[in-house]
Amino acid sequence: MSSIFNAPSDFTNRLLKRFLPRIYSLFIKDDKFSRFIVSSTVVGLTNLVFLFIFYDVAKLSLRFSTALAFVAAFFVSFFVHRSWTFGMQGKRIPKQIILYFINTLIILNLNIVLVYWLTNVLDIWYILSQFIANIGLGIYNFFISKLVIFKNNDNDDETGNQ
Repeated sequence: MSSIFNAPSDFTNRLLKRFLPRIYSLFIKDDKFSRFIVSSTVVGLTNLVFLFIFYDVAKLSLRFSTALAFVAAFFVSFFVHRSWTFGMQGKRIPKQIILYFINTLIILNLNIVLVYWLTNVLDIWYILSQFIANIGLGIYNFFISKLVIFKNNDNDDETGNQ
């Protein structure tokens, strides 16, 4: 079963190591970037599943369903990235979740601005605009998560001391 999860990671690592060796050596060689891509994909699918459940199954309004799906995906995202992608442990959850939430709001606003700009100013198809925004903001999110929110020296021992 572990080979299924390692296949995308190995492929992504080989590509990045070959085409972006400096970035690979500075940030990615520890496999966090590959895990980030896989877990972000799972979170995106989670958002869609919750949206379907709230809107089509529970028959809630689209706005309310979208908001509930966003909140559910946010918590899945936080805990998956915290534990699996970045391997964090300890008792810093309140600090990290606040930073993660602020970062999520920044990404949400940047996403709105980028998609609007790419679609209305550069006249790019809105789906392609969203795809481009997702790639750029995903890279931004990875580095903010790695270097600020889930940085390695933020691990606590069982007593809460660093």
